[in-house]
Amino acid sequence: MPRVKHMRVIALTVALVFLFSSVAFAAVPQYVYFKSGSDMVKVDYAKAVNDAMNNNNTLYNAVKQYVGAAEETGAPVIVETDDKKVLDYQKALGAGKRFADIVNDPAYQATKPDVQKELRVENGKAVIGDIRPEVVEISSINQTDTLGVVEIVAAGTTAQALQAAITPACTVVAKEGVPNTYTVTIKNAGYDQEITLQFAAGFQLKAGVNNKVKWASPKLEVVSVSVINATTIAATMAEGVDATRAADKANYTVTVAGEAVDVSNVSYDPNTKVATLTVDLSGKEGELKVNGTAASAAVDYKAPTITSVTAINSRQIEVTFSEKVDYATDPANYSLYSAAGPSLSTLQSGTPTSANQIQASIIDVTPAGSNNTKVRITILAVGAGTTGYIGNTLSTGQYVLYANDSALTAGTSIADKAGNFLVRNTTASFNGVLTADSQGPVVQSAQYDNGAMELTLTFDEPATVVDKTKISIINGGSTVALAASNAVTGDGTTSLVFALTSDQNAAIGTLGSAATVQIAAGAVKDALDNNNTLASISLTALVRPVLTSATYDENTNKITLGFNKPVKLSTFNRSGFSFWYVTAGGATNLNVDPTNLVVETTGATADTVVLAPNQAGILQINAQRANASVTGYQVRMADNAVEDASSVKCKAPGGFQTLTMAYTKETTAPVVSGVQYTTANNTLAITFSERMRTDSLDKSKIYVQTKNDSGELVQIDAKLDGMNGTTNWSNDGKTLCIVLQDDEAAAMEATTITRGRFLVINAGHNLMDVNRNALADLDTKDKAVAVTYTITEPAGTITAEDHGVNLVYVTYANNLPSADSANKANFSIYETGNVNNTKTIDDA
Repeated sequence: MPRVKHMRVIALTVALVFLFSSVAFAAVPQYVYFKSGSDMVKVDYAKAVNDAMNNNNTLYNAVKQYVGAAEETGAPVIVETDDKKVLDYQKALGAGKRFADIVNDPAYQATKPDVQKELRVENGKAVIGDIRPEVVEISSINQTDTLGVVEIVAAGTTAQALQAAITPACTVVAKEGVPNTYTVTIKNAGYDQEITLQFAAGFQLKAGVNNKVKWASPKLEVVSVSVINATTIAATMAEGVDATRAADKANYTVTVAGEAVDVSNVSYDPNTKVATLTVDLSGKEGELKVNGTAASAAVDYKAPTITSVTAINSRQIEVTFSEKVDYATDPANYSLYSAAGPSLSTLQSGTPTSANQIQASIIDVTPAGSNNTKVRITILAVGAGTTGYIGNTLSTGQYVLYANDSALTAGTSIADKAGNFLVRNTTASFNGVLTADSQGPVVQSAQYDNGAMELTLTFDEPATVVDKTKISIINGGSTVALAASNAVTGDGTTSLVFALTSDQNAAIGTLGSAATVQIAAGAVKDALDNNNTLASISLTALVRPVLTSATYDENTNKITLGFNKPVKLSTFNRSGFSFWYVTAGGATNLNVDPTNLVVETTGATADTVVLAPNQAGILQINAQRANASVTGYQVRMADNAVEDASSVKCKAPGGFQTLTMAYTKETTAPVVSGVQYTTANNTLAITFSERMRTDSLDKSKIYVQTKNDSGELVQIDAKLDGMNGTTNWSNDGKTLCIVLQDDEAAAMEATTITRGRFLVINAGHNLMDVNRNALADLDTKDKAVAVTYTITEPAGTITAEDHGVNLVYVTYANNLPSADSANKANFSIYETGNVNNTKTIDDA
């Protein structure tokens, strides 16, 4: 029978040859794995067949021999196809299946086995030997900018195999996300050095690939850059940087916006690996790099300039700056010189009271997305006696605008966003025009504050309301027109604020991104009675902090407040919050003192703030918890109680926002979990299961009693029926300590007490947890709690007397608890000189 099997293997193997050369099947055998002894052996079956077709049957005959032997013994035989299918061929042989029968049958699918040996031809003979590395072609060796590091592209190998193959010693790591590419760090590679990479057998270089790599002294590797000021840069070096080279300014390249910056000095700290570079960045702005590594933020040490000044009509002057600036709308930062006067007049916001004063309004009219800032100066009135003007308007003469004409002061003088001042007394000339101002106010922005219910419109010149009903807010499908009764503030200025009603506010709803304000012609006019023309502008929402959730949980005794956006914790005003209980008759303030609330949340801002009340605060909050008429709780947040990161404060109609506060009650009554008396300090310590109120105890209701023979509670001494000693509570409020008076302590420590001591707490004790859950009375024998009696004094001298064969008397110098002194486990009796020969104690 084995011979038949063996012949079948041969037949099947021959059949594989046919299949391998046929185009009838998409998959053909590539490798065969078989068990030989204790090793799993791999053979390149495709090569064996190919050799046989070229009249070299050495490997093919070996396959038939070894696979046949494996089949006869039932050892594993696995076939791997050229499309990576792995098949259990031993199972197919046993079932009499052909290759064509199993190639697509899931029942014969297997996993690729671990291989220890390979069958190959050496010196004309088929042998089973250790696996030799496959030939790996290295297609490129690319030197990097980092000292001693190259990249090697080599398909079909592992980082471990490549590392073992390279001489000199190296570390190889597969490059993440780049297949077949390895980062190779050559150990001990130096500057200005040429290294030839040698490879072990099985590795070969693709034609044209050079394995000689040479390093010149590279740039110092900088891992991070910080700009300290206009003259100082801190550059952190990479690990392993040579300290001498790091202290040499010649090894640094500094650029700003691609322009080279000279390094005049370098100091290097090898401990922190920080190089401090001295440079001059004045007048420069843009991305700064040190040796190719960018600073965390772009630099700006370039002062802004005025690029143009133009009279757009006889009353308005437009000024354009080279970049975004602050404080350019303050008239105090300008003067206007008239060559026709000649006179130099200061601009101001107030009415002129003398010559050479000009009242002006200045607004920012920068177009959205512009790289420059434009402001428009509108002349409102020229001081009497000022020459070079026609009434309150410009003439056709030449004028010079002076900007930053006072001492430069941070926070008031014109400066860019980085704080660089416009040069003092910057000047720009322009010619006046006689073109009359015939254009009415043009709306520049619109903002709606739903907290204050206010619509703010800004115009390019001072405006006065003519007809409020011509102003409408359009939000989705809702259109809300202002009424004549809506109050307005700011008439005669560039900013008009309209107060809406709660009904209008509700009709507007939550502003969508497409919300607009439509201003019909004739809604407002300027000082020359020029009416506005029809205009529509996007309406933005001023989003104020809003209280979105509030909870109080008696299990933690903490208030948790949620907001629609993070609020500043440094300005969080506890006094702006009040807590109320609600009944059918309305809401009543619980009068929680804000000083009894601690802001537990930490950090700069948070959208959830936790308040932890102290003992007094807890009692104020839960004062009405037992009131059956209470239907709920509220928290009220007053205006300005909180502000967001941009300092926008909360605000609501009526001066406060009201929100329902979820109130979770904790109704578990406390219990006594232990009682201990210590003789050293005469202290009775009563421990409770939870934090207790510390202000309501009636200690006269606390007794210590014993039990009689029937187990009933009986008096020890009248002095222990109601305590009089000093009381104090532990910091966590869970342990009440009563220091007994001398006569109470003497009664507690009486040696006549043989049946233990028990804590009794009678009605009226007023003991309750912080949430007002009362402790149940401990006034019966079943409820009384045993007192653990601790003697801290030493027992003193112990004497033992022999009173017969079976009885020993033990006498103590000091009193001991009966439970301890009568416990046989506390004694050992043994022969003198032989402690191991102990005697059994029957009773004590």
